[in-house]
Amino acid sequence: CKLDKEKFTTIHIHQQYNIPNRGRDKGFISRNVLSNKRKAKSSNKSTKNKRKKSAKTKKKSEAIVIHSEDSNESGHEESSKIDKLEYQERLLALKERELALREREAKVHSVELTNLEKEQKLNYNLLQITEVVIAPPTLFLDLAHRSVRDGISIAAQNAFNCSKGAYTGEVSPEQLKDLGIDWVILGHSERREIFKESDEFVASKVAHALNANMKVIACIGEKLEEREAEKTEEVVIRQLQCIGEKVDNWKNVVIAYEPVWAIGTGKVATPQQAQQVHVIIRDWLAKNVSQQVAQDTRIIYGAKKPDVDGFLVGGASLTEQFIKIISCFIPPEN
Repeated sequence: CKLDKEKFTTIHIHQQYNIPNRGRDKGFISRNVLSNKRKAKSSNKSTKNKRKKSAKTKKKSEAIVIHSEDSNESGHEESSKIDKLEYQERLLALKERELALREREAKVHSVELTNLEKEQKLNYNLLQITEVVIAPPTLFLDLAHRSVRDGISIAAQNAFNCSKGAYTGEVSPEQLKDLGIDWVILGHSERREIFKESDEFVASKVAHALNANMKVIACIGEKLEEREAEKTEEVVIRQLQCIGEKVDNWKNVVIAYEPVWAIGTGKVATPQQAQQVHVIIRDWLAKNVSQQVAQDTRIIYGAKKPDVDGFLVGGASLTEQFIKIISCFIPPEN
């Protein structure tokens, strides 16, 4: 290979400098040719060395690059594996937490449902044995009638003793029936005391409301001076007699004993006092109407006694105590 290259170089030099070819065949080469030949050899060697160095450096750089890329890839893979593990662990923890929350919510919901079912069952049972009637002001009768749940009735606080006529400001039982109201309170102590409604007038209103197929809560009771004069029985019987003279059917009558002296004065009749009056009322019904009416007619007041069949609740009906009052009834075992 060296000879061929030298020959090629020599010929190339001869051609470049127009040197005759005969001198070379005889082993004669001029000084210029030799110098050029040496220069060519040295340049070829330097070129080869440069090529070798560049190849070596290229291989090294490639090896370094490849090694660095491999190291980056391996590091990236390791970090990605760690990230995936952390992500999976976090996801598992979140799922466990969500499952625990759902279980807790399910338990709470089941407890709430159980309590709600118990409450609904209790309310249902109470409404089967307890009749609840709410008496709002006249302006809110329609709203209350449309708002209350089934099993609760609405009552008017007053009604007139005529169906129609020039009675400005009055409401007739027929108008209440048109509104879907089935109950009315008549003869309340405030009506008797403030508006001076007499026993006879109250009795006429009771009779007219019953004729209009309404249910009546007829209120009776004595004043403070009558109580102090020991005229309670006299007053109560007088009021009952006025009603009895105008009423034939007592099926839809509830008698509410409420002494006038205990309304808005802070004074309250004791259970014993209420019991005494209720006995008087029931005895009068038994003697003057019938034993069956005396047994079936409900007599209500704010005390729990054998002859007390319910309560006529005032301001306490505007608080949560009203629910407790409704729920306090304990039915007999039979």
